[in-house]
Amino acid sequence: MTSSNSKNIQEIPTNQESGRQYLPWIIGLLVLLLLLVLACATSIGGTLIRFHSGTNNDKMTVEIPIIEGGSASTSPTIQQVMSILQTIPGIQRAEIVDGDRLLSLLKPWVGQIDLLRDLQLPALIDIDLDPAVPLDIAAVTQQLREISAGIRIEPHARWHQMLVSLGQAIKSLSYVIIGFIICSIFVVISLITKSSLSTNREIIDVLRLMGARNSYLAKQFQIQAFKTCFQGGIIGIVFALPIIYFLSWFAGYLGIPEIFKNMITPEIVVIFVCLPFIVSVLSMVVSRLTVLRTLRRMDR
Repeated sequence: MTSSNSKNIQEIPTNQESGRQYLPWIIGLLVLLLLLVLACATSIGGTLIRFHSGTNNDKMTVEIPIIEGGSASTSPTIQQVMSILQTIPGIQRAEIVDGDRLLSLLKPWVGQIDLLRDLQLPALIDIDLDPAVPLDIAAVTQQLREISAGIRIEPHARWHQMLVSLGQAIKSLSYVIIGFIICSIFVVISLITKSSLSTNREIIDVLRLMGARNSYLAKQFQIQAFKTCFQGGIIGIVFALPIIYFLSWFAGYLGIPEIFKNMITPEIVVIFVCLPFIVSVLSMVVSRLTVLRTLRRMDR
C-alpha cells in the first residue's frame, strides 16, 4: 500500500475489544511473579555465595552436645576431647569456641541472640587440618564417641559441597520457573492476538480488499501488544517493589535477615528497568508472527 492510502485506512480497533482492559493486569501479575522469583533467587544465591567464599575446606568442627556444668573450658568432657585431638596427626590446631563467639556466629541467622543465652547450646571445637596429612574422620569420630556418645564431627568440605549443590538447585529451579512465566506471557499474547483476529475478521477482510498487506495488519497488532505488555511490566514493577521490601523487613523482624539480605541489588535494579522493554519487544515479535501465520493460513 502507498503511504497516502494507509493514512485513509482506519486502524483495527483492538483496544475496544471486550475484556481488553484486563490484559495489562494479567501481564502485570506474571511480571510480578517473575520479579519476585528473580529477587528471591538472587538474594538466597548471594547468601550461599557469601558462605561459599568464607568456607575453608581444611577445617572441621567438633560438636559436643552436653556440658556437665561450668564453662566449656572447664568441662571434663571437653578437656578429654581436646587431649585426644592434640595427639592426632593431621590436626594443626584445636580451639574451643566460647559462648560469645558461638552467639555471634548464630546472630545473622537468629537475629535475637538474647533468646539463646538461656538455652543449653552445644560446645564447639574449631579445628584446622593439615592438607598434607589425610585424616580418617570416621575413626576420629569413633574414638571421641567413647568419651561421649553424642559427639559429632562436621567437616567444612561437606558443608561446602552442600551449599554448592543447594545453590545450583535454586538456580536451576528459578530458571525453570522464569521460563514457565515467560512462556505464559507469550501464550497469553498469542491467544489474545488470535482472538482479536477472529473478532475483527470483517474489518481485516475489508482492509485486505483495499490493498492492505499482511505486514501492515501485523503492525497494528504488534503495536497494541507492545503497549499492553509495557503497561503490564510497569504494573508488575510497581507492585513488586513494596512486596520485596516487605519480605526483607519481615525476615529481619523474624530474626533471620540473612535469608533476604540485599534483595535490591544493582543487578536486580537493571533487570527492573530493562524487563518491561524486553518483555514488550518479545511480545511484539510473538504477536507479529502470530498474525502473519494466521493470515497466511487464511490465504490458502
